[in-house]
Amino acid sequence: MNVLILTGKFGMGHIAVAQALKEEIMEKYPTANIACSDIFEYTMPEYAESIYKTFALVAKSGNSFYNLIYKQTDHKNVNDTSFWCRFFKKKLQNLFLETQPDVIISTLPLCSRLVSWYKEEVGASFTLVTCITDISSHEEWIHKNTNYYLVGSKLVKRMLLLKGVYEEKIFVTGIPVRKAFHRITDDFDGKKVNKKLGQKASKHLLVMGGGLGLLPRTKEFYEGLNSLNGVRTTVITGNNKKLYNLINGRYENVEAVSYTKNVAMYMNDADVIMTKPGGISIFEALFCEKPLLLFRPFLQQEVNNMRFVLRNHVGTVISGKEEECLALIKKTMQDETNLERMKANIKTLKEQFNQNAVEYILKRVEQGIRSKDPIRKGDWVS
Repeated sequence: MNVLILTGKFGMGHIAVAQALKEEIMEKYPTANIACSDIFEYTMPEYAESIYKTFALVAKSGNSFYNLIYKQTDHKNVNDTSFWCRFFKKKLQNLFLETQPDVIISTLPLCSRLVSWYKEEVGASFTLVTCITDISSHEEWIHKNTNYYLVGSKLVKRMLLLKGVYEEKIFVTGIPVRKAFHRITDDFDGKKVNKKLGQKASKHLLVMGGGLGLLPRTKEFYEGLNSLNGVRTTVITGNNKKLYNLINGRYENVEAVSYTKNVAMYMNDADVIMTKPGGISIFEALFCEKPLLLFRPFLQQEVNNMRFVLRNHVGTVISGKEEECLALIKKTMQDETNLERMKANIKTLKEQFNQNAVEYILKRVEQGIRSKDPIRKGDWVS
């Protein structure tokens, strides 16, 4: 069986989910041939870097414009043909000829749209699986030739059902994360994580800002973290070199780490994880069974993710002036009863996730079993 995973670097979450799915398929279905492709790097390699840089700029400074577009497109039928679909058609044909996919898994809304349109246009019979990488049912994810959906929560499933998606097509899996995040590992030396930090601290706070390193930028904030009694802090700055240089080597109880592939190691060692509410970051923390402190978000899909965390009582949101944020961080780190309550809630939440959904889907494809007519209520018919 040939499996093609399509993704893109709009933030690192989509890529991380694609990698997690590839790892899961390799483990559970070792006979599959798996290819993973970035849609823009494959179809327009000369422009891909500029496209991603533009997105990063909008994510940092164009929140209002981004949210306006996001909300407007949630009320429109996005299954229509367009210039972009036809532009990608030849490139997609070449990719499909190279990989000969039986199953295509999409972790990016655009990829789901393109593949659904392509199936309609040429009558292709491969199975399309869409993995929604936020706690959202935005219309951009929903396309009529999608055979299955992997979603992060029961709430998203209910929202898809209300939009006319058949129940047998929806699997609540949580947002997929790599195997290293699925258990508390003991195959690393915690001293390696803390070797630059004060060893008397009893609690470990991990601060993350995603691949772009979207974190507070004032030295006063990190001075405040450094002064928290009984707390040692690791800050993963991602690709934000300016922030790394601001922190690195300046504080006894705060360590800066630039972009790293060892995030699971740091998460496993932490007591609390402070991060922006990206879907993948939240679920990496949840699968590690770590309570969350979330920076108040501005992008609409991250607002949805934040509400999911608060609704399930597995984390807290920090906002306001620096002293207010630091006071809440201190209170959270010292409240052992609340930390244990959040950990118990995380374990309860994890029980609803179907860990065998991908294997089940692949076996159905191998056996030639299709889901129901993929056309959902309200879709256009050509």
